Amino acid sequence: MILKIDRKLNAGRTFYVGRFPDGTTYQDLKKVFGWPKKYKNAGVKVQWKGTIDGEIFTICDVKQYGLITENTEWYITAANEVVGDLVLDYFEETIEKLKIKKVA
Repeated sequence: MILKIDRKLNAGRTFYVGRFPDGTTYQDLKKVFGWPKKYKNAGVKVQWKGTIDGEIFTICDVKQYGLITENTEWYITAANEVVGDLVLDYFEETIEKLKIKKVA
């Protein structure tokens, strides 16, 4: 899988395709996807935009009103569910690799 994060990407043709596992934190996402783009509107506070194997996706919090660092509810948007599955697979594989490095 080839993943690229691009804050300037036009992700207008994406829709909700899934969410991250319960307990996924802002810090977890930042470790895997880097720094997100931050917004000041009430709908979305932070968002990652990117491509995986050439397909556009976004990751965001939607209508979460607490501190972003305490959020554990994250949504994936893409053109289809397969892309959402690829993003989740990439995330889970990378988090596991990071955990293994910490232990070693």
